[in-house]
Amino acid sequence: MPVSNPAAALGEAVGKLIEKHITAAVASSVAAMGYTAGPKRLKNGSGNVYQIDCVVASEDGSPIVIVDPKYIRYKKHNRDKGSWLCVAHYNLRKSHPTIRKSVAILSGGGQSRPLR
Repeated sequence: MPVSNPAAALGEAVGKLIEKHITAAVASSVAAMGYTAGPKRLKNGSGNVYQIDCVVASEDGSPIVIVDPKYIRYKKHNRDKGSWLCVAHYNLRKSHPTIRKSVAILSGGGQSRPLR
């Protein structure tokens, strides 16, 4: 199947690669403490479900840290994704008092035009 938007496909591939490596790094860092890390669906108090890229969970499965790595292609996407993460993390922390930290890792140029 032909790719209709090569830039979007490349951005998605880069984002998946960043997500995979950050999740692996977090998982290896917390394993010695008895925690697990990986993608997880979390529900807030209103019933909205969020797919979080990397959740560090305690032995009983309670989320204690949420990590969301995102690749940002351009400026508008940067504002949209950044504000979505702020709202989502805030709502999840209100609903899950075991969450002690939330981390957003935004990478990419975020430029509205090419650098010269």
